Amino acid sequence: MARSLAVRIVIGCVFIVAACGRSGATGGTLIVGAPTDPKKLFPPLYDEATGQAISEVVYDKLADIGPALNTVGDAGYQPRLAERWEWSRDSLQITFHLDPRARWHDGAPVTAEDVRFALSVYLDPAVASPKASELADELDSITVRDSLTAVAWYKRRSAEQFHELVNNLVPLPAHLLRAIPRDSLATSGAVRALVGSGPFRLVRWEDGQFIELAATPDFYRGRAALDRVVFEIVKEPTTTFAKLYGGELDVVDQFPASEVAELRKHAALRLERAASFFYGYVAFNLYDGASGRPHPVFGDRGVRRALTMALDRDAMARSVFGEVGVAAAGPLTRSQWGYDPSLPSIPFDRAGAARALDSLGWHVGPDGVRTKGGRRLAFTLLVPATSKPRLQMATLMQDQWKQVGVALDVSSLDPSALGPMVVKHEFDAFAGSFHVSPSPSGLRKTWGELPEAGSGYNPGRYGSPAFLAQVDSGIGAFQIPEAKRHFKAALETVIADAPGIWLYEAPNLVAIAGRVRTPPLRPDAWWSNLERWSFAPGAAPARAPSAKTP
Repeated sequence: MARSLAVRIVIGCVFIVAACGRSGATGGTLIVGAPTDPKKLFPPLYDEATGQAISEVVYDKLADIGPALNTVGDAGYQPRLAERWEWSRDSLQITFHLDPRARWHDGAPVTAEDVRFALSVYLDPAVASPKASELADELDSITVRDSLTAVAWYKRRSAEQFHELVNNLVPLPAHLLRAIPRDSLATSGAVRALVGSGPFRLVRWEDGQFIELAATPDFYRGRAALDRVVFEIVKEPTTTFAKLYGGELDVVDQFPASEVAELRKHAALRLERAASFFYGYVAFNLYDGASGRPHPVFGDRGVRRALTMALDRDAMARSVFGEVGVAAAGPLTRSQWGYDPSLPSIPFDRAGAARALDSLGWHVGPDGVRTKGGRRLAFTLLVPATSKPRLQMATLMQDQWKQVGVALDVSSLDPSALGPMVVKHEFDAFAGSFHVSPSPSGLRKTWGELPEAGSGYNPGRYGSPAFLAQVDSGIGAFQIPEAKRHFKAALETVIADAPGIWLYEAPNLVAIAGRVRTPPLRPDAWWSNLERWSFAPGAAPARAPSAKTP
């Protein structure tokens, strides 16, 4: 089956998203601070968090994942542009009935042709959408039965076929985009105008400064409570925090654990902790450089297990993230439905690790470093210079491994230099991070498949037929309990094989001003249900925090 676009490799920093508000005619203005200037807001092309957030409140989907974050079948999915849908008996056809009230921001109705047209855009090589492969794997075509009825035809049925379609394919305004050559579509004025179908519409886009949205006045599901949302570019985290603490900002997403103590000094702010979809890891290169020869250290499963056993990952997570630090359970997060709390782990046992290395022929030499056959138990760990948590983890690993006779050299590199080394497998060990989706199906790409040339997935080239077979069985299961059994078996295999060390789940912290009212935050997308955000009565700030905001 097609795999979800379940993983985003994070070599550099994690995006910090901030928000604040000022009063408007009725509901006030929320200002969202972004540390980078999003360039791609077109649904087929966005590739970072801020761009995704803006795109997904401007363009509505056919249906949206529910609070349980289920990706199997359509259970829990909430109607959006499609007010209902039906499956054929063989599950090779899904018929979507569009809401007749839905309109594009220019007033034109949303039609089934917009759904069909969107698929042609996503799959066009000239557009180069990163979601094309996810759609093309199983989806054959979309046809138009009538103006409000679109039919999706599949090559084969799969457990996540509904999720793959509605999560990746966003209807596009055919009446505005059809005549534009596909190779220039992404840079066209019509695309930059962001004429969508969602609860917010584009008002103004100033590169490097801000992107301003306004509530769609006649939105078919009901007007948003807020009047406007402004995404302001704030590149310095210290500036973001100063504005938050000074009362200018209302929300900071991905709030760093290092700032928790300071935040608690401000009674007007609250801290919410959502489930995490980020985990940090160390990948061992199981082969000697880019060759097919086993790595002289990491080619030995017993050594990999001993190295894992020598680390107190719980203490490391608390040291780096404070009270909110949690060691990762494996190559997934606890927020994914494939997680099982009974999963075993390699326990911390420093003395046991030393005994294991002794038994494998690695003995401590005069300089305190173990050797075997003339080779020292020493290696280099590549760490992105932009990741403070992984740099801190590297220092802790260096100290803890030294206590069992292992010498670690930490090489901190800019992502532009580190990335090519990782994809070419020119490293001993690599400290990486994955951003996963609610679906555990991404395990196939991150740790199961041998990576394609130029891919950063599965950088250590772990290849276990047993692991892959169980992952595929889990992906193919049509019932959650059966899928969970297979994913648990797969995870037990990979954890025991230790092709890497799963270090931590990055805390998903959100700092929110007490004056802002929100529905429960969806952990994979803080901006979901943004149309339901509001200020408490009379609490919307009276003035803008920045002169750049009109």
